[in-house]
Amino acid sequence: MKRIVDKVNALNPDIILFGGDFVKGHRKKSLADMNEIALALKKISVPIGVYAVLGNHDGYIGSAEMKHTLKQNDIIVLSKVYKLVKYRNMPFFAGTEDMLTAHSDVQKAVPQSDYPIILLLHEPDIFPQVPQHVFF
Repeated sequence: MKRIVDKVNALNPDIILFGGDFVKGHRKKSLADMNEIALALKKISVPIGVYAVLGNHDGYIGSAEMKHTLKQNDIIVLSKVYKLVKYRNMPFFAGTEDMLTAHSDVQKAVPQSDYPIILLLHEPDIFPQVPQHVFF
């Protein structure tokens, strides 16, 4: 993880977006420790922030615990919510979890707005529900 974080930081990005599945598997004891993963990702340095949605594997092991762990490590979890990013005319960022474990709801995630909206998703199966004014 350290090597990956170092490479990301060397690229000097403005923002980082994670599409979920921070862990692999279906049982906690077969996984890398989510606290260690989040702590390593906290070292990514970007001016806008680090945003994420959760995937089905995150849901299998406990989405509430995963959200809490990520938030404690400065990763903004977009869970059926949106956030206006005020940096260099950035658009709204919206996000929703996977359809299988979290029953994602695009209508709750996407605001009615004249601002551009970028929707962060875990899976493409939800594309037919995405309004036309949204980028994904």
